[in-house]
Amino acid sequence: MMGRQFIYHPPQAAASDIETWSYVLLAYAHGQQLAEGRPYMKWLLTQQSGNGGFRSTQDTVIGLSALAEYAALVYTSPQTEISLTVKANAESGTESKVFMVQKNKLLLLQSYVFPKDTTSLELTATGMGLAVVKILWQYNTNTTVVKKTNTTEIDVSVVTYKLQENLYNLKGCFSSQQSNLGMTVVSFEMPTMSSLANEDMLAGNRDVKRVDNDGDHVHLYFNEPRKEPQCVDVHVRRDAPVANLQAASMKAVVYYQPEVEKDVLYTLEEGEDICSMCGTSCPSSCDTSAASIQRLHSFLLAGVICLLLSLILAL
Repeated sequence: MMGRQFIYHPPQAAASDIETWSYVLLAYAHGQQLAEGRPYMKWLLTQQSGNGGFRSTQDTVIGLSALAEYAALVYTSPQTEISLTVKANAESGTESKVFMVQKNKLLLLQSYVFPKDTTSLELTATGMGLAVVKILWQYNTNTTVVKKTNTTEIDVSVVTYKLQENLYNLKGCFSSQQSNLGMTVVSFEMPTMSSLANEDMLAGNRDVKRVDNDGDHVHLYFNEPRKEPQCVDVHVRRDAPVANLQAASMKAVVYYQPEVEKDVLYTLEEGEDICSMCGTSCPSSCDTSAASIQRLHSFLLAGVICLLLSLILAL
């Protein structure tokens, strides 16, 4: 059995810190203050994952924008002529690669894959200008990845009840005893063959700052959790009967601290089983004898009622 694959992620600051320092770098870039912005650029690069992103969507957008603005400022410098030699020391021998960073290659991403048995790299650069070198090293380990326990907690709960036929209410609540967590997203997974029925009402809720409905999930944005439970009513319509309906989830996550999250499962009323829905096409595993007896009782009852009506009319 293959273990779960994890992409290396360096130790990171909070998403809010990454976004804050990204704005600082943007300010220096707009002011064309190249030297002052360099430390912030270097720090942001240390916060990137192997795929180039950061902690969350928001700080990734701002972080990449800041790096792009700063890069545009750097690349307008007329003095850019760099020769970078990378020497790989491997068990199978040595291998060298030369990268030329010039005016006609400023926007070109140059990359090279060295042998798998490489043990070390030696970098030598000559010339004038600024170039960023990133080394990605992937490897497998046999160690167990232990998820760090976060001391910040957010509590969630959900209660479901039936409003009318095929229409249900989900009363979802969330809270946290820690203050100043910031924007929180509460997501409701829609059960199979179900849909949101009160999107307009949610959009008019003063506490709900934004509603995103992609059909499968409904995402509600709040300013921040409160110490007392903050609740919202979500109406779910069953669009078609579903046999053996599985539980769906409600999750609350702090937007700028995605590691602070909690979810809980909920179910609508007990769904029909496949044997009660299939009619004449029931699989052999279904016990149809009870259904046949019930239908026979219904026919006999209808016959008795008709006979009684006939006798009453005859009198």
